[in-house]
Amino acid sequence: MTRLATSPQTVRCRNRLFAVLVALAISLAALPGAASAQCSPDVTAPTAICQNITVPLNSAGTASINASQVDNGSFDACGPVMLAVSPFFFTCNDLGANTVTLTVIDNAGNMSTCTATVMIIDNIAPTAMVAPFTASLDGTGNVTLTGAEFDAGSTDNCAVSGFSVAPNSFTCADVGGPISVTVSVSDTSGNVSMAMTTVTIEDNTAPVVTCPTVPLTTLPMGSCSAVVTWSPPTATDNCGVMSVTTDIASGSSFSSGTTTVTATAMDVNGNTSTCTFDVVVDDLEAPVITCPTITQVHNAGDCGDVVTFPNATATDNCAVASVVQTAGPASGTVFAPGTHTLTWVATD
Repeated sequence: MTRLATSPQTVRCRNRLFAVLVALAISLAALPGAASAQCSPDVTAPTAICQNITVPLNSAGTASINASQVDNGSFDACGPVMLAVSPFFFTCNDLGANTVTLTVIDNAGNMSTCTATVMIIDNIAPTAMVAPFTASLDGTGNVTLTGAEFDAGSTDNCAVSGFSVAPNSFTCADVGGPISVTVSVSDTSGNVSMAMTTVTIEDNTAPVVTCPTVPLTTLPMGSCSAVVTWSPPTATDNCGVMSVTTDIASGSSFSSGTTTVTATAMDVNGNTSTCTFDVVVDDLEAPVITCPTITQVHNAGDCGDVVTFPNATATDNCAVASVVQTAGPASGTVFAPGTHTLTWVATD
């Protein structure tokens, strides 16, 4: 028995090639002497017998078959037969069961067909290409990775369908040096390949610091400073707080006015954050002013006298800013006979 196998061509040309082969077979069968004398005339079609086959795709994601692979002993009583199969070219889009038709032609041009199932499979695992990755913990101190983060251009003859990594969950305990992980790359047919790489876990989340509110403080009588205390600032962090400090300690002495205090929180991985609060000290004690004593004897016959006197003086628990005469004739001016009221204002 003679079998004619088709050659793999592009998908676009396979139906045309099949038609050409069938026509060629019919033409050859029509040649003089093609059939033996005892089978002349031969009007009986050959017997087509098919078998199912499984064919793997190659590294390019393609596969081709010939007619002899699906033939299971097709024959003709009068002589050899020619075989053709369609379709014969397959790609990743044909994964699974595909129905093909086997055409059997005898020397007289009689034709019969049968169908077979061609199971296209992909046994080639992806090529895993991975690279180290750096991951940051979230606000809860955890991070979960999918495996795709490590991909550095993995390929497959069909298509890469997914990634996974083991281990894939990390916590604050993993912050620091590189950790070895295994990345698995799978394709659409379930083939898997694995590669080793590393992950570095970082904590970039700063602590959350809360400053206290300090009530208004009044200076003690006779004093220019007051000791002020406050509740310590507090802080929380995804991995843990190392310290909370202030640039001015609670229990320090503060002068009158507003002083801004800065609190700094540091977590166990060196991240810091700050907040500020004001310490306000009020001075309610007024300065003590002393007016000069002025005694002037009027000269008889004069309409007035030039009177000179020192400025008023003042003391304060902190400091006197100014002592200013605000009413009455100034020192060194002429005072008319009589009583004059002079007024000074002291400001601290």
